[in-house]
Amino acid sequence: MIAAGYMVKFIDGAFIWHNGVKLDELYCVGSHSVPDFADWLPYDKHNGYYFFNSYREIMSLAKDLSIDPSRGKLFFYQVYEMEFDIHTKSWASFSAEAKYKTLVEKPENTTIQGYDIVAYSCGTTAECSILFCNGLADTVGINKHLLFHSFKGAKEFLEACNPLEILDGPHRIVEVHSVEGF
Repeated sequence: MIAAGYMVKFIDGAFIWHNGVKLDELYCVGSHSVPDFADWLPYDKHNGYYFFNSYREIMSLAKDLSIDPSRGKLFFYQVYEMEFDIHTKSWASFSAEAKYKTLVEKPENTTIQGYDIVAYSCGTTAECSILFCNGLADTVGINKHLLFHSFKGAKEFLEACNPLEILDGPHRIVEVHSVEGF
């Protein structure tokens, strides 16, 4: 796994998924599923994985935008070093976009919450989390945050997906950590 960076998400709380499963909070990576703390992309403060190198960088931008990120939840993401092409059923390497500084500071206190499969059709920003956006959570075992329990489970699910069932990719598997004490 590659340290990809940080994001603050605004979490709405518990709800019932359409198949009757109670979810505590959604921890999906894609901003279509769970909103980021701000519309941060135009400010070019992100790293080459389109996250932030540190919580300090998030706080700096939030201050400039007069946003209070403390009402959100801080996440740290690690991404599998390969991305999957659903049409060719093949894995290929990818890297951070070189024009952005990528020096991710690893956090000390995190808890792994699970694994998300995220569409990256533009090759840059995390778009849709396929379990949420494609309603595929009904077909697989998920945890209380709408994430896969294991990397292996996420990888096997992605490799078995029908290209007609999910959004275009490529798709990346992201390990989702909640960060304690920020």
